Amino acid sequence: MVLSLSSLSDPRVSTPGGSMATARVLLVEDERIIALDIKNSLERLGYEVPGIADDYESAVKLALDLMPDLVLMDIILNGDSDGIEAAREIKKRLGCPVIYLTANADQPTIERARETEPHGYLNKPINTRDLFTNIDSALYRHRVETLLRESEVNFRTLSESAPVAIMIYQCDRWVYANLAAEQISGYGREELLGMNFWNLVHPEHRELVTERGKARQRGEEAPSEYRFQIQRKNGEMRWVDFKAVNVTYAKEPAVMIYGIDITGTMAAEEALRKSEEKYRSLVESAAESVAIFQDNTIKFVNGALLKASGFSADDLLGKPFLEVIHPEDRQRVVDNHLRRLSGEDIPPRYDFRILDKKGNTLWVDMKISMVEWDGKPGVLAFLADVTRTKEAEIRLTRLNEEMEAVNEELRATIEELEASNEEFEAVNDELNMTNELLRRSEEKYRLLAESAGDMIFTHDLDGAITFINGAGLAFTGFKPEEVLGKHYAEFITPERAAPLLEKQRKRKEGYTGGSRYESEFINSAGKPVAVEVNSNPIMKDGKITGILSIAREIQKEKQGAQVPFPSRPPSQPPNSPFRK
Repeated sequence: MVLSLSSLSDPRVSTPGGSMATARVLLVEDERIIALDIKNSLERLGYEVPGIADDYESAVKLALDLMPDLVLMDIILNGDSDGIEAAREIKKRLGCPVIYLTANADQPTIERARETEPHGYLNKPINTRDLFTNIDSALYRHRVETLLRESEVNFRTLSESAPVAIMIYQCDRWVYANLAAEQISGYGREELLGMNFWNLVHPEHRELVTERGKARQRGEEAPSEYRFQIQRKNGEMRWVDFKAVNVTYAKEPAVMIYGIDITGTMAAEEALRKSEEKYRSLVESAAESVAIFQDNTIKFVNGALLKASGFSADDLLGKPFLEVIHPEDRQRVVDNHLRRLSGEDIPPRYDFRILDKKGNTLWVDMKISMVEWDGKPGVLAFLADVTRTKEAEIRLTRLNEEMEAVNEELRATIEELEASNEEFEAVNDELNMTNELLRRSEEKYRLLAESAGDMIFTHDLDGAITFINGAGLAFTGFKPEEVLGKHYAEFITPERAAPLLEKQRKRKEGYTGGSRYESEFINSAGKPVAVEVNSNPIMKDGKITGILSIAREIQKEKQGAQVPFPSRPPSQPPNSPFRK
């Protein structure tokens, strides 16, 4: 007779959710029976279990070899190092989420575990629903944390390379400042982060800036772009062009500001208003690019503009200014220029693209004002190269779009999980009913095996003994811990062991027939005892998973009344509790 272990377990049970079916879970548990039970539960839920470890060394090695998505870690492990140390090393090297398994733990152990920032705890015995809920929550949380870390790294990389000051204030204090902010203010980053945001503002403008800043923090309407003076650390006054936007920083409302040093621009504008002759030399030496347009023609360019564009003065003077503007932006610039000349109120500042002498595209931020040049109206333009800033904005926009797509995917996943909850409840009820039937069946088989007068034992395909009944222990004189896990050949005389090892080899190759033979067992006193053994394979899902044997002492059988020796052992339910 072939024994089947699948009568109460169906591996084809549908798995809740979709992506979870591909998640790889490394199991670290030093108790073999519990490990196998948890592994079976994980596989029924649709997770892949690529390996099982039982101590620190094997846990770390398997994690590095298998690269799991999540680790289920028993706190108590074999060896000198426990699961907390293993989790700390795995998170340090891989950063994957860890859920602790524990039957009981004292307060110091809990405190040590908390320091490793686990993604959850599961108390033994493990409940299937709790197992699913904790793993699903841990994988979701880990994915969101990873995306947020990547987003923060991208923001800081772009911010630190930006040529404009970028600062964030929250609850009246600076909480972030980039390198350009240090350069404009003259303060070090640590000094800035200890200041109120209005401490940088010149006293003449401090009340206005503070009032607008506080209003913005309260969610009220406030101008987002204006100019004011700041006071540098050395007392020097600088003009800044300021822009503010509301953001979320560290999960709390905040305000991010962009600041451009326009001191030279302001000085140039003031000088131009006083005298054309005086401001000509000033704008020639200004760090900002300056140009004057008149009748759609370039009339003046300073050295900074020539350096930035690669053109010479002869290349530009007298040429139509549209020739240096990017073709896609020309119509917009012309429309704004004509509307301004007709008296419409057009914003004095906007950005567009120009082409340098090599044909490369540059983004410029242009601030203009009307002036008189050679007795005729003209346009004075201050041009700031904002190519890196615009590229950073484009990359940030793309990043936000990607983040939004990820959020949509996460929301869809949550909806799918919620939709599958009822299905999971039904599956869980079915599993609970199956477990109850299994428990009742196991009680019957326990009573049968333990009350049998013959020796009954089982071993796996490697020969390790996984179960022995009371009659077997009484017959051999050994204790359970002296037998379980040992190879059966250790308890058989050498001349009898060789043919049995050959039978074991054939079993591993797929032989499913039974066998009846005589052998000699060695009892605890070291004496051989002649026995007759009837062995049959234990089957699960069409495969041999172990051997069940019934043995009887031959001498006692011959001396006493002849008792029929069972030709077939009783079938055994799956996951029998009296196997190791």
